[in-house]
Amino acid sequence: MRAALVALALYCFVPPVSAETTEEKRKAIVEAFEASLREHVVFLNCSATDPTFHKAARLNWEEMAAATIEEMTKHKVEAALIAQIEERAAYAKVMRLDAPLREIIALCPENWQRPFYEFRFILLHNRVGEILRR
Repeated sequence: MRAALVALALYCFVPPVSAETTEEKRKAIVEAFEASLREHVVFLNCSATDPTFHKAARLNWEEMAAATIEEMTKHKVEAALIAQIEERAAYAKVMRLDAPLREIIALCPENWQRPFYEFRFILLHNRVGEILRR
């Protein structure tokens, strides 16, 4: 009986061991960011000639990136990774401002805007939050 009480006490007071290491979570965050960035490079650059769509895409990206940084900060993710993602998520970095038009057009597959309108893209802040809570 005493052994059972000791075991129960240890179970209640010892935090569970995470099944995922910090490095694995870091890699998962970077993968999610890269996938989301690829989607938004298309949305932002391909919409450059449509001010209304471009404004919506830019606002979405900037708010999502800010929420992602906030989520990472809340979970005390290493400052270097936060800074790296924050820098790469900056609008000026995502836009291909100096690229020739033919390169921008090459980024834009047929119906490129459909995933945005149908809300079928990575919600980066949600994905990062899921990664950090597992």
